[in-house]
Amino acid sequence: MIIQTCKPTIVVGSPMCTAFSSLQNMNKKNKGSEEWKKKMTEAIMHMKFACEIYEMQLENDRHLLHEHPMNATSWQLKCIQSFRSMSGVVTVRSDQCMFGLKTTGEAGEEQCAMKPTLFMTSSQCIATRLERVCDKSHQHQPLIQGR
Repeated sequence: MIIQTCKPTIVVGSPMCTAFSSLQNMNKKNKGSEEWKKKMTEAIMHMKFACEIYEMQLENDRHLLHEHPMNATSWQLKCIQSFRSMSGVVTVRSDQCMFGLKTTGEAGEEQCAMKPTLFMTSSQCIATRLERVCDKSHQHQPLIQGR
């Protein structure tokens, strides 16, 4: 595996979150369908693979950074919960508006988008830089309807 050969100082994981999206999973007609079950199975397998890579990083005193939306159901997966509880691993919240995330408002104007996000990392330095909650100095456009 390339991780074992290259020995990166940090691995950044940001697996697709579609299957774990709270908003998308509200669509009850799709939830439980064979297609939904297949996508969820694949998403869980992918997340377990990411955790295997993160484990290699920790075992070799290297770092990991994992990102997913704060309300994603992936944070409840056993493999993610295990990592969150490990010594030296921290989880911090970042509201993406504080890093300049913008979207188009209903009238076509550019507006801030909050997008609360959690980052799990083994680097305290990275955690400190990423931990930024909205200062409420601006209004937000929700990231819905294709935004």
